[in-house]
Amino acid sequence: MELRPSSQLRTVFCLLTFCFILQTSLLPVLGREALDQPMYRMPAPGDQVVHEDFQDGLVDSWIVALQQDRQELKKNAADSLTRAHALGYEAASQAGDTLLEEFREKNASAAVHLAIARALDELDVQAAQPLFEAEIETHAEQLSMAIEPALARWKSKSAIDAWRQWVEDPTLDKTKSMRAINGLVAVADLNSIDLLKELIKDPKRPATLRRHAARGMAQLLESNLEDFVAPWLQPKTPLLERMLAATCLSTHQSESAISILNQLALDPEPTIALISCKRLADLDLKLLYDKLDTLSRNRDTGLRKIAVRGLEHRGSEEDTRRLLELLSDYHPEVRHDARVALEKLAIDEALRPIILDTAAEYLANLREQDDWRALEQAAVLSGNLDHEPTADSLFDLLGFARNEVSVAAAWALSRLSIPETFPRIMDYITKITDEVDASEDSLSTLYEMQFTHFFQCLGLAEHRPAKDLLARFVPKRDFKLGMEGRAAAIWALGFIMKGQIDATLARNITGRMLDGASSPAEVLVVRRMSAVALGRMNATEHLPELRRTVDESGLAVSLGWCAQWSVCQITGDPMPEIPDRTVYIQGWFLRPTLPPRTVDGGGQ
Repeated sequence: MELRPSSQLRTVFCLLTFCFILQTSLLPVLGREALDQPMYRMPAPGDQVVHEDFQDGLVDSWIVALQQDRQELKKNAADSLTRAHALGYEAASQAGDTLLEEFREKNASAAVHLAIARALDELDVQAAQPLFEAEIETHAEQLSMAIEPALARWKSKSAIDAWRQWVEDPTLDKTKSMRAINGLVAVADLNSIDLLKELIKDPKRPATLRRHAARGMAQLLESNLEDFVAPWLQPKTPLLERMLAATCLSTHQSESAISILNQLALDPEPTIALISCKRLADLDLKLLYDKLDTLSRNRDTGLRKIAVRGLEHRGSEEDTRRLLELLSDYHPEVRHDARVALEKLAIDEALRPIILDTAAEYLANLREQDDWRALEQAAVLSGNLDHEPTADSLFDLLGFARNEVSVAAAWALSRLSIPETFPRIMDYITKITDEVDASEDSLSTLYEMQFTHFFQCLGLAEHRPAKDLLARFVPKRDFKLGMEGRAAAIWALGFIMKGQIDATLARNITGRMLDGASSPAEVLVVRRMSAVALGRMNATEHLPELRRTVDESGLAVSLGWCAQWSVCQITGDPMPEIPDRTVYIQGWFLRPTLPPRTVDGGGQ
C-alpha cells in the first residue's frame, strides 16, 4: 500500500536526521544460490486480490475519544488517526478541527501533544501552521520530527528563517543543525547555499554535520560546485575533505566534475571511491573502463560489484577471465553477479568457449574445501549454459563437504537432464534410500535437497523406469523420507504417469492430498503436489475428492487452487478466476461494535 505524500516526506525527513548515510557497502548477506524448482511454477497458483477497507464509524469513535479527559485515550485516538490516514482513510480528515482544539490544550501531556502533532502533520491540517511556528524554537526534538516536516511542506517563512539561523549558529546541538539542513533541502532553499558552504568548510563543526550538509548541497545544486571543492583535491588533503568533495559532486555531470570524480574514484579510502564510482557508473560505465581491474580487487564489496557491471559492459576476453576469477569472491552478491554477467556474455560465440572451458576446469580440478564458492557458481553456470561435458565432474561433487556445492551439483545435473545419466542418478537415490530404510534415521536434509532436484528432472523427462523408485516416496511414514523431496516425487509421478491410470498409486496419492487432519498431518507442499499429480494422471475416479478439497480450501489457498486446476485438467473446463476479497483493516484501539464484513473466495 502506498504511503501518502505527507507520510513520505516525514519518512524522508526522519531518515535524513537519524541515518548518517553509509557510503561503505554494508550489503545483505545472501544464503546459497536460489535454484529454480519447476514444480512450484508448473502450475503456479494464482494470487487472490485482497482489498482493505475501513469500518464505518471509526473516525467518529476517535473524535469522541479525543474529547475525553483521559490522556491515554487522546493519545491512542491521535495515533489511530495518523495510521488510518496514512493507509488511505480520507474520512480521518474530519478530525482536523478537534485535533487543533486539543493541540491548543495547555494541560496535555508531552506524549499526547506529540501524538496530536503527528496527526495534524499526517492530515495536512494547514490551519496548524501558526501553532507549529509558535513552537519552533521551544519544542523538544521528538516533537520537531512531526512539526518541521509539515512546516517544510507548507513553505513556512518563519521556519525557513529559523533553519537558516540554526545552520549558521556553531553553538547549536548537531542534531538541531541537521534538522535545519533537512528543512532547507525539503523547501529547495537556494538562498541557503552560502550558509551551507560555510558550514561545510568550517573545520570546527562536527564531521558528521559537515557530511550531512554536503549531501544536502548535492541535492540543492547539481552543478557549479567544482570550484568550491577544488581546494580539497591537493596532495595530502585530509580524508574528510576528500569525502566532502566527492559528496558535493555526487549529483554533477559536467566534464570538470567527471574529471574530479575520476581522480577520487581510486582514492585509497573505499568510502570516497565508492561515492565517486557510483556517480560515474550512473553517468556512463565507460568512464570506469580504465579502473575496472583495480576496482575488482578492492576490499570494498560495493566497488567490486560496480566493477562486475563494468566488466560485463565492456565484455572483452580479459574481462571475461576476470569475471571467472570473481566466481570465488568472498561476498555472495559479487560472485552471483559475476556468474549472471558470464551467462549473458556467453551469447558471444568468441567468449562462450572460454566461459564453458574454465567452468569445466573448476568443476574437474577444484577440490579444496575453500574452493566451494567457485564450485557452486561453476555448477550453476554449467547448468544454465547446458554444458553437458561437465556431468562426470558434477557427479563427483555430489559428496563435496559443503552442501552449497553438493546441492548445486545435483541441480546442475537435473538442469542438464541427460538421459544417459538417469540410471546413475537413480542408482544414487536408490543406494541412499536403501540405507535410510535399513536404519532408524531419517533422510538427511542434504540428500532431500538433492533428491528434490533429481525427482523433478526425472519427472519432466517422463522417465518411466523411475516410477517404482519415486513411488517409494509417496507414503508419509512419519516423514522418514522427508517432505519437499516427497512432494517432488509425487509431482514427478504426475508427469511419468501422464494420462495413465495406476489405481493403487492414484489412491495413495489421493490419500496424501486428503491427509490434513491426522497427527501429524501431511505437509501442505505434499498435499498440493498430490492434487496436481492427480490432474496430470487424469485420475477421473478421484474427481469427488478433488472437488471436496476445492470446497474445503477455496481457490485462494494454494491447495484448493491446485485441486481446481486438476479438476479442470480432467474435465476440460476453464480455470475459474479467484474472486477478490474485501476485509476490514484491524488493530484499532477503538472501533464500533459491528460484525466484520468479509466478501471472499474462501481465502484464509
